[in-house]
Amino acid sequence: MRGCARHFLVRAVAAASCLAWVGCEIRPNPDLLKSMESEPAGDGGPGLTINVPEVVAEVNGVPITRLAYQSALQRTLFVLQSRGQPIDMPQSELFQRVLDQMVFQELVHQEAKSRPSEGVEEIVEERIAAARAQAGSDEQFEKLLAEREITLESLRDAVRRQVVVERLVQDELVTKIQITDEEIQSTYDQNRDQFVVPERVRASHVLISVQEGATDAQRQEAFAQAQALRQQVLGGADFAELARANSGDKTTAERGGDLGYFTRGQMVPTFEAAAFALQPGELSDVVETRFGYHVIKCVDRKAPELLEFNDQLKQAISTRLVQGRLQEMLPEYASQLRAKAQVATHLDLSELIALEEKARQSGAATGTAPQTPVPGGGEPAAPATGSGAAPAETLPPPPSTPAPETPAAPPGA
Repeated sequence: MRGCARHFLVRAVAAASCLAWVGCEIRPNPDLLKSMESEPAGDGGPGLTINVPEVVAEVNGVPITRLAYQSALQRTLFVLQSRGQPIDMPQSELFQRVLDQMVFQELVHQEAKSRPSEGVEEIVEERIAAARAQAGSDEQFEKLLAEREITLESLRDAVRRQVVVERLVQDELVTKIQITDEEIQSTYDQNRDQFVVPERVRASHVLISVQEGATDAQRQEAFAQAQALRQQVLGGADFAELARANSGDKTTAERGGDLGYFTRGQMVPTFEAAAFALQPGELSDVVETRFGYHVIKCVDRKAPELLEFNDQLKQAISTRLVQGRLQEMLPEYASQLRAKAQVATHLDLSELIALEEKARQSGAATGTAPQTPVPGGGEPAAPATGSGAAPAETLPPPPSTPAPETPAAPPGA
């Protein structure tokens, strides 16, 4: 899924957020606590076990459970790792920030629930419908839910929570932010390098799919089929018709194999390298990826270009500036909510902090950097529901954690 600018493509963004619940959550893992043990000390002594209670925090009497906390922690790590972001903080700080974010999200959610809810269900259903459309078909949408062990009702609950929080943030914070035309112009003028669209290629492809675990004979047969199709195109056959009749990428097959324009980094490396090596009208050799064998035709190329300073870009810049202001306002807003709430946290990290300090001092003495273990692992799966159901994704905490941007799906994905 490609990210879109808010305001102009609200429905598309809502659908992406909705599907993000399907694709980026972590199934609660009862064995995760085992990974919340620090490594043994360098002298071979025993490591420190972090005692995580059944309820890690209570927000106005609503519990944030250990299972929800584990899921949030795993999801945070999963997102950071998938984005290639290093975890450059002590383990204790990561643990605390994830908990703080969950508390903040619960505070915001409780505050949001006290507000009028007219129209919420209509918005929830619109977003579910948009997610179905973005999945490609009802069948594919149901398959995604089943693969992640998510019920439609749990997805509705997650989206409903998101909608009410968005309303609160809009009413309480965003409406107080004013962005002037001068600020928008200045942002554009001073950051022109950020508004350059990189080199793009428009390509079509035919995919001969190869299933995981295929035998050598099956792979050779698929390669031979792709090679034969390539020869047909070279002999004058219509590429689009061959794609419609033969491609295993059913989404693009309906469009004659057309992938549209894409930039570097959006496709799997071998596919990208082959596509960007072509000039318009040229045909690639058979290209192998984990999805199978492709024949690629370059349709068009576009050189890098500066985005025109039009109304759509002005709105996108304004949205970015609003988001920046919003992040500046959140700490104060969080303090206000916490001041009038009853919040009790039960996660004791004092022993871990002491161990980390000892490791830092030891590292300073020896000239080596201490290696703080970070619990990881986990697989994408269903979101937790109920209290703490909106797990942390990025740090510091936003009021409603945005869905992670997923790279454009490679051909055949």
